[in-house]
Amino acid sequence: METYLETLKLHINRLLYYLIKSSAQWVNKPKLHILLHLPESIERLGNASLFSTEKFESYNGVLRQSSIHSNRQAPGRDLARSFDNYSNLKYLVSGGMLYEENSKNWENPTNEVTDIFTNNPDIQRSMGFNSAKVDPLPAVAFPQKLCLKVPKSEIASLPEAINQRDKLHQVLKIKLNAKEVLHKGVFVVIDRGDKNVVAAIDSIWESKGSSKPLYYLWVTGYTLLGVDDYYEMRKLSRTSQQALIPTRKVIGCINVQHNCHAGNCQVTTSRPARLERLDKNVKTVQVEHTDNDHFVINSASLRNSDLHHAISNLTFAPITPEQWVDGMATGCRVWSDMVEEPEDTDGLEGTSDSEDKNDEEDSCEE
Repeated sequence: METYLETLKLHINRLLYYLIKSSAQWVNKPKLHILLHLPESIERLGNASLFSTEKFESYNGVLRQSSIHSNRQAPGRDLARSFDNYSNLKYLVSGGMLYEENSKNWENPTNEVTDIFTNNPDIQRSMGFNSAKVDPLPAVAFPQKLCLKVPKSEIASLPEAINQRDKLHQVLKIKLNAKEVLHKGVFVVIDRGDKNVVAAIDSIWESKGSSKPLYYLWVTGYTLLGVDDYYEMRKLSRTSQQALIPTRKVIGCINVQHNCHAGNCQVTTSRPARLERLDKNVKTVQVEHTDNDHFVINSASLRNSDLHHAISNLTFAPITPEQWVDGMATGCRVWSDMVEEPEDTDGLEGTSDSEDKNDEEDSCEE
């Protein structure tokens, strides 16, 4: 916990420094002030537990669906009625008991009513329920092949290094775990025993020789270089080494981006726009990469952040008081330059007064 809090304080201090350096106007944000008290709160109450998850997203879907069915004459009332109807519907399909006035008894809805929700994933999603999250697959169920046909453009010939293996055929995608999907172009971290290495997937192969299918990755290795001066992230360079790796050796996926600054990549209007699943003649902007050899590890990725930090192995120096003084001075100058100077209206008012006097003199002469 002590190491975690020290690291948290370091990154909060660096975040505030760069924000204030960009513009001192950030000092007006109360949320940034709260960050200074976050380590003390964690030390006293434990890790912060409130953060956006799928629960928020599912609720937003229900809110949007309720907002659609409104004539906007009384949107608040329409939303309240929609939520009330959803609540009643949820109670019924969940098997809630109802009081029957005629028989004076409490009765349960029949299976035909509850099966509408239980056996219909579309109805479940419309009400913000995801059965896969409630009852996830066990770890032994992975890796799992996704039933997708390999397009002709993605079909690869069997590498010479694995020609001796029997019953191998190519697959398009597999799920490594509940959240990570492997396919061509994905960067993975591989456990080589003495060290971890980074590689990019070229193709995926399935072997059905045993009772349970085995999956292999034909990958191209990348070597770790120094820290890029522009992005301040770990650089990767493509090598000529290729190998066949079983999926059990894969630790996880990482987010890798092309080093466009070093490659001087340009933004061009060359990408065909897609409308209703068809390419149109209208062109949109896209980045034209100049090479396929130099990349950086996106250490700011929120997904699997521990693996990104471990493989990047970056060191962050604390912000010194002298840097804070210079940063605040720079931020104040940026803020002052953003403030618009008040318009000088004295000259305009004087001009209008003189024009009025001239008009009065002309009228008197007439």
